[in-house]
Amino acid sequence: MRSALELAGFRVVSWTDRSRDGIEWFDRRKARGGQPSSPLGIHISMGPEFATMSANLERNLREERIRLTEAVLERP
Repeated sequence: MRSALELAGFRVVSWTDRSRDGIEWFDRRKARGGQPSSPLGIHISMGPEFATMSANLERNLREERIRLTEAVLERP
Protein backbone atom coordinates (compact mmCIF):
# COMPACT_ATOMS: atom_id res chain seq x y z
CA MET A 1 0.00 0.00 0.00
CA ARG A 2 2.77 2.39 0.94
CA SER A 3 4.59 1.80 -2.35
CA ALA A 4 1.38 2.31 -4.32
CA LEU A 5 0.71 5.61 -2.55
CA GLU A 6 4.27 6.80 -3.14
CA LEU A 7 4.07 5.80 -6.81
CA ALA A 8 0.86 7.84 -7.04
CA GLY A 9 2.84 10.90 -5.96
CA PHE A 10 2.19 11.03 -2.23
CA ARG A 11 4.95 11.69 0.29
CA VAL A 12 4.69 9.72 3.53
CA VAL A 13 4.89 12.06 6.51
CA SER A 14 4.07 9.36 9.08
CA TRP A 15 3.38 5.62 8.83
CA THR A 16 2.39 3.87 12.09
CA ASP A 17 1.27 0.30 12.62
CA ARG A 18 -1.82 0.44 14.86
CA SER A 19 -2.60 -3.29 14.78
CA ARG A 20 -1.86 -3.74 18.50
CA ASP A 21 -4.23 -0.84 19.25
CA GLY A 22 -6.94 -2.59 17.25
CA ILE A 23 -6.49 -5.84 19.16
CA GLU A 24 -6.60 -3.94 22.46
CA TRP A 25 -9.86 -2.28 21.31
CA PHE A 26 -11.37 -5.73 20.76
CA ASP A 27 -10.12 -6.85 24.18
CA ARG A 28 -11.74 -3.83 25.88
CA ARG A 29 -14.98 -4.46 23.99
CA LYS A 30 -15.02 -8.10 25.12
CA ALA A 31 -14.46 -6.96 28.72
CA ARG A 32 -17.69 -4.92 28.36
CA GLY A 33 -19.55 -8.01 27.23
CA GLY A 34 -19.26 -7.08 23.56
CA GLN A 35 -21.20 -3.87 23.98
CA PRO A 36 -20.10 -0.66 22.24
CA SER A 37 -18.59 2.01 24.49
CA SER A 38 -21.12 4.54 23.21
CA PRO A 39 -24.61 4.30 21.71
CA LEU A 40 -23.24 6.30 18.77
CA GLY A 41 -20.28 4.73 17.05
CA ILE A 42 -18.94 2.93 14.03
CA HIS A 43 -21.51 0.17 14.48
CA ILE A 44 -24.20 2.66 13.43
CA SER A 45 -22.54 3.64 10.16
CA MET A 46 -21.49 0.06 9.29
CA GLY A 47 -25.04 -1.23 9.55
CA PRO A 48 -26.57 -4.57 10.56
CA GLU A 49 -23.60 -6.65 9.37
CA PHE A 50 -21.19 -4.88 11.74
CA ALA A 51 -20.92 -7.84 14.12
CA THR A 52 -19.84 -10.16 11.29
CA MET A 53 -17.44 -7.62 9.79
CA SER A 54 -16.01 -6.86 13.21
CA ALA A 55 -15.46 -10.55 14.00
CA ASN A 56 -13.67 -11.02 10.66
CA LEU A 57 -11.46 -8.01 11.32
CA GLU A 58 -10.57 -9.24 14.80
CA ARG A 59 -9.74 -12.75 13.62
CA ASN A 60 -7.54 -11.48 10.79
CA LEU A 61 -5.71 -9.05 13.09
CA ARG A 62 -5.03 -11.76 15.66
CA GLU A 63 -3.86 -14.18 12.95
CA GLU A 64 -1.61 -11.39 11.54
CA ARG A 65 -3.20 -11.65 8.11
CA ILE A 66 -3.88 -7.90 8.05
CA ARG A 67 -2.47 -4.76 9.68
CA LEU A 68 -4.08 -1.51 10.76
CA THR A 69 -2.05 1.44 9.59
CA GLU A 70 -2.31 5.10 10.47
CA ALA A 71 -0.81 7.10 7.64
CA VAL A 72 -0.31 10.82 7.14
CA LEU A 73 0.50 11.69 3.56
CA GLU A 74 0.86 14.79 1.52
CA ARG A 75 0.84 15.38 -2.17
CA PRO A 76 3.09 18.16 -3.35
